[in-house]
Amino acid sequence: GDNSKVMRSGLAVSRSFGDFLFNSAGVVCAPEIMKVSLCSQDAFIVLASDGVFSVMTSQEVVDFVVASQQQAKSAKEIPTMVCKEANRRWI
Repeated sequence: GDNSKVMRSGLAVSRSFGDFLFNSAGVVCAPEIMKVSLCSQDAFIVLASDGVFSVMTSQEVVDFVVASQQQAKSAKEIPTMVCKEANRRWI
C-alpha cells in the first residue's frame, strides 16, 4: 500500500524491532522506562501508550481516572473509559 497515506492520516502506532519504515519518521522501538517507588498512598498506576498520551497530559489522565472511579461500576471499566476518552479527543 501507499505508506505516505498512513503517515498523513495521523495514525499513532507503536512499533517493534525491525520496522525500518517508520524509523525514518522518528518512531523507535526503544521503550521509555522510569523507575518509581510506590507507597501506600498511591491509589492507582496508569500504564498507557502514546494513543492516550498524545491526546491527554499525565495530569488529565489522572484527573479522568479519579472522576471515573465515581462513575464506574467496577475498576475493570476504567481502562476502557480512558481509551474511549482518548479516542473521543483524537477524533
